[in-house]
Amino acid sequence: MNSYTINKDFSLLDALVQIEKNHHRSLIVLNDERKVVGSLSDGDIRRALINRIVLSSKIYNTMNLDYIFVEEDATDSEVENIFNNSDIFILPRINKNRILVDLHFKR
Repeated sequence: MNSYTINKDFSLLDALVQIEKNHHRSLIVLNDERKVVGSLSDGDIRRALINRIVLSSKIYNTMNLDYIFVEEDATDSEVENIFNNSDIFILPRINKNRILVDLHFKR
């Protein structure tokens, strides 16, 4: 795990600590095989807290399953286009098995 990814079985509190460290307001959520299974933003956590979900809850209960990604062969212009047309800060590059290959960051 680095400061931009987190395992789905960690807690929302663990995620908040990671988000505070990475300064990108979000995380890419992985399973044990490094497969991307979702994303989690500080806004997702804030909404969970408003809905009385406790910080000890597992990430997989709150993560966004409809995350934005690029495939392994995506071009730089495709990556730039996604950042220009969305409000995400971290974009995972995944292979055909959804295994994380690389991360791109909004400038």
